[in-house]
Amino acid sequence: MSETIPHIWILRLHYTTAFRGAGEKAIVAAMAIEAHETRHWVRGFDCGYGGPFKALSLADYFQEAAGDHARVLGVGMEAMKAAGRTWMLSRLDIGIKGLPSAGDEVIVRTWPAGTSRLFAQRCLELRSADGLLLAGALYEYLVVDIEARRPLRPEKILDPGLKGD
Repeated sequence: MSETIPHIWILRLHYTTAFRGAGEKAIVAAMAIEAHETRHWVRGFDCGYGGPFKALSLADYFQEAAGDHARVLGVGMEAMKAAGRTWMLSRLDIGIKGLPSAGDEVIVRTWPAGTSRLFAQRCLELRSADGLLLAGALYEYLVVDIEARRPLRPEKILDPGLKGD
C-alpha cells in the first residue's frame, strides 16, 4: 500500500471523524440495512501504472457500488427513470487514510444513511482485503423530478426502511 496520502484528496472533513475509531463504530451501528459489499482487484490503470491509486478510480469504485446497491434495493436508475425521477449526486465528503496499489484486493462497502433536508445520504468505505479502512465517504444525492426539473423530498418518495438514521 502506498504510504503517501495526497492532501488534495481530502475534500471535506466531515467523514474523517469516522477514522478516529469510535466514530466508525457509531456509523456502522446506525445501519438499518445490511451493507452491500463488492470486491475488486486494483488494476494498473487504476493507479496510472506504477503511480498512486487515482481519485477518479476511487470515485468510480464508490459510484459503481452505490448504483449496484440502489438497484438491489429497488431504487436504481431504471426504477427511478420509470417513475419519472433520477438521482443527482450533489455533495460528497471523502476522507482517505491510505491507498491501495496495483494488484491489491479491496472491498467496497456501502449503505443508505438516511436523509437530511433535500438529500438522500449514503455512506461508502474502501477497505483492504484484511478489513483495514482505507477511505470513507458520505455521498448526498438529490431525487429530481425529470419533467418538472425540481428536487423532491426523499423522505416522501423513498421507503422509510431505506433510512439508516
